[in-house]
Amino acid sequence: MYKRLDPLNHDVTDEFVRGLRSFFYFAQKDEKSEAILCPCSRCKNKKRRDANTVRHHLYAKGFTDNYYLWTSHGETVAGEGSTSAALPEAGSKRYLEMLAVAKGPLYEGCKEGLSPLSMIIELWDIKTTYDLSEDCVEAMLELMNEYLPQGHKAPKSLYEAEILIKLFGMPPN
Repeated sequence: MYKRLDPLNHDVTDEFVRGLRSFFYFAQKDEKSEAILCPCSRCKNKKRRDANTVRHHLYAKGFTDNYYLWTSHGETVAGEGSTSAALPEAGSKRYLEMLAVAKGPLYEGCKEGLSPLSMIIELWDIKTTYDLSEDCVEAMLELMNEYLPQGHKAPKSLYEAEILIKLFGMPPN
């Protein structure tokens, strides 16, 4: 979500907008009050604001530096009872290989810009927008895998998708 502005036209990127949707899903999921902690570069997760103000701040100012794990908004830290996928060490050979696959083409000959990462970001956007269960997402992944051409690079399970999501600092569920 750090790629807030497109360098060519200086508009907010679609990736940032999808990330904000996911952020607000988590930020408001368990909150008892209307106000949530604002993670913009000015408030630095220290001030509570209403959702519209937080949204405005994030569009205008972006997230505070190094804001990858949203522990103040519902995510769990690895080791806190989380059984989800472990990530490889950043910069390791395995990490760099996963990064290359995630950003590469979804399958040979596919339309430019379609990657395993873009597919999972879109799927996660649908999951959070419609509050889909993990079983539903797993079934959708199975269906997609049946219809994609042989040799595709799409995640084959929810577990693989969560690894990809976490690789890019997004909340896995």
